[in-house]
Amino acid sequence: MTDVKPNKPTIAADAIPVGAVLAYGGDPSKLAPQGWLLCDGSGHDVAELPELFKAIGTANGGYPGQSFNLPNFQGYFLRGTAGATVRDPDVKTRTAAQKGGNVEDRPGSVESWATSFVGQSFQGEADHLPHRLHRAYEDFSEKLAHWEDGTLTWSGFVTGGDKESRPVNAYVHFIIKASSTDSRNNPTAIPTGAILPFAGRVLTDTRFLSCNGNSHLAASQPELFAVLGKSFGGNGNPYFYVPDFRGRFLRGVSGSTGNDPDATTRTAPQPTLPSGECGSVGNLVGSVQDWATGAPRNPISLTFHHLPTGSKKATNIRGQHVCKYTSKTTNVKLKGGNLETRPGNVNVDWYVCGGPASSTATSDGFPIGAVVGFPGEARPPSEYWAPCDGAGQATTDAYAPLFAQIGYANGGSGNVFYLPDYRGRFLRGTDHGAGRDPDAAQRLPPLEAAGGNFGDAVGSVQEFATGAPRTSAFSIEVKNLPKDDSNTADTVKGGFRVGEWNKGSKDVDATSGDKETRPININVNYYIKYASAP
Repeated sequence: MTDVKPNKPTIAADAIPVGAVLAYGGDPSKLAPQGWLLCDGSGHDVAELPELFKAIGTANGGYPGQSFNLPNFQGYFLRGTAGATVRDPDVKTRTAAQKGGNVEDRPGSVESWATSFVGQSFQGEADHLPHRLHRAYEDFSEKLAHWEDGTLTWSGFVTGGDKESRPVNAYVHFIIKASSTDSRNNPTAIPTGAILPFAGRVLTDTRFLSCNGNSHLAASQPELFAVLGKSFGGNGNPYFYVPDFRGRFLRGVSGSTGNDPDATTRTAPQPTLPSGECGSVGNLVGSVQDWATGAPRNPISLTFHHLPTGSKKATNIRGQHVCKYTSKTTNVKLKGGNLETRPGNVNVDWYVCGGPASSTATSDGFPIGAVVGFPGEARPPSEYWAPCDGAGQATTDAYAPLFAQIGYANGGSGNVFYLPDYRGRFLRGTDHGAGRDPDAAQRLPPLEAAGGNFGDAVGSVQEFATGAPRTSAFSIEVKNLPKDDSNTADTVKGGFRVGEWNKGSKDVDATSGDKETRPININVNYYIKYASAP
């Protein structure tokens, strides 16, 4: 995440600065009077929303001084800008979301999904690959496969796979704060149903409910039920369910964009409940989706031992069982892979806002330790918000309230603790034993030297992984793999070398592909609240 430059505007101080993006579990069309808009990429005149234009400019498209576009997060996953890290290997090829928008490592830029085989345990099953040689008399009747020393790396494009690469996810709407006051000229507040990523231990503000999939009585949470309804499960009388984002990533509802190719087959969040109580399916907020693996856009490589590349002719006579030469290709199926497909990520806990702040509340209403994304280059007030860049801070003074919330989750000891580092990463809900993160126990601390949480805990990190596709197995065409056998006499000395026929198969490692595995995504700058506004 880049440092603040002198020419970058600073947003006016507020509990939630204009330009902040939150997830939302309700109908966003009702939020405009409250000062919030759906992140749908729509265009607006600068004079219509001057505060928002000051915050995000034309990062998401537009014409400077005339019009600008809202970010379009429909069908997208959010990713932190990479900054000085190397976590986004394709950062230089990121493109603008709309004409006039940001490119490369800037908020608002987009990139498509990708699939990497590097270190992902994929193998090709090669039938009849020679493993020993024989020497034969040269003749002109039978074309045999010449024995090759060493290895040969075969590169080609993969076929098969799913429609995209993505992690396990749940649909939400992404909304952006458009003005500092609502239609009644009151300060714009966190809307009921807004969903916050929290980087701390436990959020103690009782307005916020953990997104753990629990049921609640509609009568005890009437405002939240009015927003969520039965989208996340329940019958509404007497109970409803809050979202269950444990182990999941959040994805914007695709709507009519086509950014989610499997939007219509998304499933219900509570599938074990009676019919009609399972929650939303298809292209609706609340629906969920399992991970998938699309074919890499770049070639993969298979390394073969003794793959024939030439031939010699010899007499067909009973003797040694050898390989006939072929110049044709063979379809080699790929197997293996990891337990899931996912991008590099960091754990957070998700909380949903259950109602407005009390009139007697002592804080500004936005929890310390909670995080927002910004789709523009202006930054929120530095006296309350810090970039999620992994910087070390003193446990006392201005950052003491934040340390009380997050401790050493992101590393540190003694009187120094570290902020979360979301640069180049995606946010994932901490699994908390839900079983959606198959590698939860192997998650790593964010800083090798300075520690931090590991395993199934907030703050732990995880590298990308590539699982085998669910709909159609990967395969690749390989030339010269033996398909048929023959016989020939064996010489004692001299002659030319031919490969012995192998009745079985041999697994060969597959690598390369794209530089990382990731879903379709759009860049934001992440900031964490470390102090309350007056």
